[in-house]
Amino acid sequence: MSVWRRCCLIQGALIPDNNILRRHFKDFFTIWHPKDVVGGDIYLIEEINNDELIVMVIDCTGHCVPGSFVTMLVKAVQTQIVADIESGKTEPSPALILSIFNKSIKTMLKQEKGSKSNAGFDGGILYYNKKTNVCKYAGAKTPLHIVDGDELSIIKSDRANVGYIRTKIAQTYTEYDVEIKEGTKLYITTDGIIDELNNGDNPYGKTRFHSMILENKDKPFMEQKSLLLEDFNVHRGNMEQIDDMTILGLEV
Repeated sequence: MSVWRRCCLIQGALIPDNNILRRHFKDFFTIWHPKDVVGGDIYLIEEINNDELIVMVIDCTGHCVPGSFVTMLVKAVQTQIVADIESGKTEPSPALILSIFNKSIKTMLKQEKGSKSNAGFDGGILYYNKKTNVCKYAGAKTPLHIVDGDELSIIKSDRANVGYIRTKIAQTYTEYDVEIKEGTKLYITTDGIIDELNNGDNPYGKTRFHSMILENKDKPFMEQKSLLLEDFNVHRGNMEQIDDMTILGLEV
């Protein structure tokens, strides 16, 4: 087995089983398309108990092997955060989780001590308690798209990254309460699809992504996924994919 194949299997093993989402949501889709065999995008899902769920969509520095190294750091920190939540040491707060990620990554990479390792991530964290119907979100340069009926609203998130030399070690993030009704649809995406270029060097863009969400909101999520990927490929044409792409769609 080649080294590349082994790397792919290792990173792929971190991707959650879709059965977790089936237990908590009416419908969903997941798209995880690294630019290369491995990449810097990853999504992580943790059940805290039978009713609580934490969803993380993360876009690490770079892609291919450098990006995949950062995803391993993220997974290591995430494992400790979840253990602290389960033991009661930490609240399942998306904003707090981002702050812990930021401090941990900056400490691990010695960014406060003059290290030149300028790595980190952009990402969004969603907390959902299906028993109490409480939903919270915090994002680092990663918005949450919410479709309620015919309306699309967007939580734009904070402009601060997680990690990176320029981010303060004491950086805090904003937490938003998300109103959840039956049929509410939530979408979290890294910037891979938004920034994808066509033959004319034009990006796919936010407007086109928003239009695809609204135009297909009433379709089953697997059909939404197929239509989104089809439109992405039409836009890209014969151009090589330029970045990792991850999108999650969830229906309460």
